[in-house]
This record gives sequence, C-alpha cells and structure tokens, in this order.
Amino acid sequence: MSIENTNPLADSELSSSQLPTPLSGVLTKLERAGEWCSSILVKEARQAIKSRHFLWTYFVLLAAVGLVAVVGITLNTNDIQNSNGGLGLLFAFFIVLGFPLGIVIPFSAYRSVAKEFEDGTIELISITTMKPYQIIAGKFGSAILQMLVYLAVLAPCILFTYLLRGISLEQILFGLVICIGFSICLTILGLFLAGAIRSRAWGVGVSVVFVLLLGWAFWLWCVFLDEFLLSSMRPPFNDPDFFFAMSMMFALLGSTAGLLWVTAVSQISFQADNRSTNIRWMMVLQQTLFLGFVVGFCRLEFSTYFDEEFWLVMAFIAGHYWLLMEFLMIGESPNISRRVQRKLPQSILGRSLLSFLMPGPGRGFLFAQIMMWSCGLSLTLALVLHDWYFGSLTANFLNNRGTFATGDILSASLAILTCCIYVSAFLSISYLFARGILHRHSREWATGVGPTLNLLLGFLIVIVPTLMALVLQFSLFKYPFQNEYSAFQIFNWYWTITEIIDGNPSDGLVWLLLAIVPAGVVIGWASLKAATELLQQPIPVPKRVQIDQQKSPVKLPVGESIDEIFGEV
Repeated sequence: MSIENTNPLADSELSSSQLPTPLSGVLTKLERAGEWCSSILVKEARQAIKSRHFLWTYFVLLAAVGLVAVVGITLNTNDIQNSNGGLGLLFAFFIVLGFPLGIVIPFSAYRSVAKEFEDGTIELISITTMKPYQIIAGKFGSAILQMLVYLAVLAPCILFTYLLRGISLEQILFGLVICIGFSICLTILGLFLAGAIRSRAWGVGVSVVFVLLLGWAFWLWCVFLDEFLLSSMRPPFNDPDFFFAMSMMFALLGSTAGLLWVTAVSQISFQADNRSTNIRWMMVLQQTLFLGFVVGFCRLEFSTYFDEEFWLVMAFIAGHYWLLMEFLMIGESPNISRRVQRKLPQSILGRSLLSFLMPGPGRGFLFAQIMMWSCGLSLTLALVLHDWYFGSLTANFLNNRGTFATGDILSASLAILTCCIYVSAFLSISYLFARGILHRHSREWATGVGPTLNLLLGFLIVIVPTLMALVLQFSLFKYPFQNEYSAFQIFNWYWTITEIIDGNPSDGLVWLLLAIVPAGVVIGWASLKAATELLQQPIPVPKRVQIDQQKSPVKLPVGESIDEIFGEV
C-alpha cells in the first residue's frame, strides 16, 4: 500500500523551483557554451585550477604583489611624488607578472601533454569523437584560463601605477601586450616540444632544456623592461616606423606560433592522416609575410642607405629557413596511406599547384626548391625596384660619372642567385642521402624520429664542408695568404657569397663556374627522383567509405557520450 504525498507545501516548493529565474537564461547560455567547448578543455581547466602548483603559484603571487606594493611605496615615497616616481613600481609588478606567465604556464602546458604520452592516455583520447585540434585547443585553453587568473591579480596593481606620475597608458598597454604575446608563444612551443619528443628518457633532457630556455626568456623580459621603463631610451610611440617594426615582430612571432600549433596538432593525429598540408600552408604564409615586410622596409626613409649587405642578409635568412624546413620535410615517411591517396589532386592544374602541398619527402623537396627560388626572384626584383625608386632621390646610388651604380645591383643579384644555388645543392644532397639511407627500408619510424635524424644529417652536410675548407685554407697557406679567397672555399658558401658581394665577384665566380656543372647534375638528379612522387595517381573512394560518410551520426543519450564521460572525469 503506497502513501501519496499530499503536502501542498512540498508541491509549492517543487513548482517554485521549476519557475524561470532571472539567471536561468544566463545559465542556459553558459551550459550551451560548455557543451560547445571540447570536453578536454573542461577536464584540463578543472585539473589546472585544483592542482597544487596552481594554488601555490597563486598564493605566492598574492604575497609577492602585497610585498612589492608595501615595500615599493614605503621606500620610494619621495620618488613617487617626482615626475618619474611610478616607473620603479611598475617595473617590479611586471617582473612579478612575468614569472608565472613566462615560466609556470608554458612548463605546465608542456607537462600536461607530455604526461598524456607517458601514461598512454593520448591513445584513449584520440579514439574519441574529438579532433586533434580540439585536444590541443583544450590544453591551450587551460593555459589561457590560468593566464587570465594571474592577470586578474596584477591588473588592479598595474592600474594603480597609472595614477602615479611619469607613467603613460601606452607604456602599460605595450608592456602587457608583449608579456601576454610572449607567454602565448612559449606555451605553444611547450605543446610542440611535448608532442615532438615522446620518449620518457629523452623527455627528461627536453624538460631541463625547456626550463633553461624559459629562464633565459624571463631574463630577456627583465632586460627589456629595464631598457623600456628605467633607461632614458623610450619607445617612440608617435613614430609610424616604430609601429611598423612592432607589427613585423608580432606578425613573425604569430606566424611562427601558428606553424608550431599546426605541427603540434599533426603530431597527435593518427598515422594515416594528412599531416603535411596545413604545415606547408603556414610556411607559405611565413614567406609571404617575410617578403611583405622586406618590401615595407624599402619604403621607409632610412632604407635609402641600404647597401648590398642588407640583401645578402635577407637571402641568408631565407636560405637558412628553407634549409631547416626542408631537412625536416625530407625526413617524412615516403609511404602514403590510402586515405591520403584518395585526396590527391586529380586534374592537371591541381597537380601542378597543389600536389607539392601533399605529404611525401619528394613533394617536400620540390616544394622547398620552388619556394626558395621564388623568394630569391622576389628579393632580386625588390632590389631592382628599390634602387630604381630611390636612385633619383639620393646620391648614394650614383657613381662619380653620374650613372647608377649598376655594379652593386649586379653583385647583390649574383649573391642572391648564388645563395639559391647553394641551398638547392645542399637540399639535393640531403634528399639523396635520405632516399638511400632513411627511405631505403620500409620501416616506419615513430613520429618525429625521421625528421630529427634527417635534420642532423643535413646539419652535417652543410657544416662539414665549410669546416674542412677553412682547415685546408689555414693549414696549407701561411699568413698573409690565409685571408685571401682560394679554391678550397668553394665549399664554404658564406665566404664565396661574401666575396661576390664585396666588389670582387670574379674571385668567387671563377671557381663557382667550375662547381656549377656538378651542382647542376646533383640538383637535376635529385629533382628527377623526387618528381616520381608527382606521378602517383589518386585512388577512388570505396563504396563502403561512401556509405559510411553518408550515414548520419548516431546521437547517444545525454550523459553517455565519450565526450561527456571525459568531462566528468
């Protein structure tokens, strides 16, 4: 026999709890926002806020802020009343803020991903419905949340210094932007390193190196603050050239962070996925930004004093960048999964333009060759246009007879061309070595092992001939002939290119012409070997895969999906 509850007070309380409240709409929107976020973000945010290192860092930060505020105001009471009184206090607050943002948060993000690989839980997370970028975004979102908490502690103190004398709002905002920007870049670097080095033994060494790198970055932050706040040299905020230089720095750092981001995402994706296309698109973006800022520098007033050494430095920067990127791309596995083969370009135009962005060491080798030569051509064109634009405005580009200094333009153009030839030769030798050593066997290397081995191999290919040329030069010839260019330095691309651009192009070109024929043979042979990957035909999509793609995803009941289960862990 059941007894029914006839208590009217209970019914009224139940009905009142179900009535809409003023906060019900806000709570509903917050619940939807939480469902939109990946469950890994919810899990990481909960673990980070409840972790001991966060609590200890938070309380230590509070104690440091209080101590700095009391001691700073007590000891500098007379200085605060002066015109530059608050700069020392603002400097101390920025130092306190830089420690958690520059050391604690990046290392916590690194350990968060590294622990997933050490415990083997990354495989469990990867088989869920979450995408690889959602996993990295969850780790990164947890770091951003901690960053906001630390900023909330320091924000009132930093705003308090604005009320003092000698501090402008531009100085505070500029310091905060740089501090937050470098913290974000270091955090993404930590996520990248955790996925690149997965071995527990190697992870200890990488952790030590990363901590030392973070300490060095924090020291640089202190030096920057000393020059920015306490020295007599202040950034010219009213100068457009200053903002152009800052925008160039932020764009290059942002594109580098984006490159590391897509690389970290590709490292945790499954083996058969396309891991290369997004990375190579970011390389294209970085080169575009680099050339754009070179052209932008040419339009500045002080660029009229650019000589040929400036263009040599730009060519060396591009050459070293593509050497580094290509050594890593050549280390990729030549075995392409059937999933990637289905997405290969089918048309002739698509193969001509987009095939270089697909995975494969041969495609990566040809991609780097095309990008390096296009960069050299763009630098040469910018050199000619820069000299033509400013040649009629200044006498620095005119010789004694009143004509343009075409010899300087020619030597700079030859130096850029020589740099492209050397880079192509180094890449060709590296690709042939990797094809004969790394890719000869069908063994599949672990993620990051192949690119690391090929990077070390490429480093030896570039450094060993240069050192041997210098040793032979200084051992066979006595002073003063040691400082003169000789045939041995044909293997030293730094000395050869510098000799060309210093006004003595014949000294380097005589021996360079003798080396062009064997270098051309090596470049052509490597290009033909790599071009065989472009002949690979796309395969049709099986009917089973088409049927699976057409099926609508099955919706599990609330609370039974894997994402929700991970959110409750």
